[in-house]
Amino acid sequence: MVLNSSNPKTVVAWMAALSVGMGSSSDGLFFVAAVLTCMLVGFLVNGMYSLLFSINGVMNVYQKVAHWVERVVSGIFALAGLGLLRSAFSRNPA
Repeated sequence: MVLNSSNPKTVVAWMAALSVGMGSSSDGLFFVAAVLTCMLVGFLVNGMYSLLFSINGVMNVYQKVAHWVERVVSGIFALAGLGLLRSAFSRNPA
């Protein structure tokens, strides 16, 4: 938890996930459920990574394709960021 909380990319990604699902009328119970869901997803994904990369040869394959994976993921993050900026500027002022 400390490692994920200290990683700025992780914090921004979870904040974006929560902000997409929450509206101005969301109550505290919805927020707690959303945070608990994000925690569960985080544990499951990290557990999956641990299991996957403990298999012999998986790390070697990943190291061979890492540059392509990083390019695709960075493109996805850039598109998501642009989408968030677009939605922020398209909102009507309250």
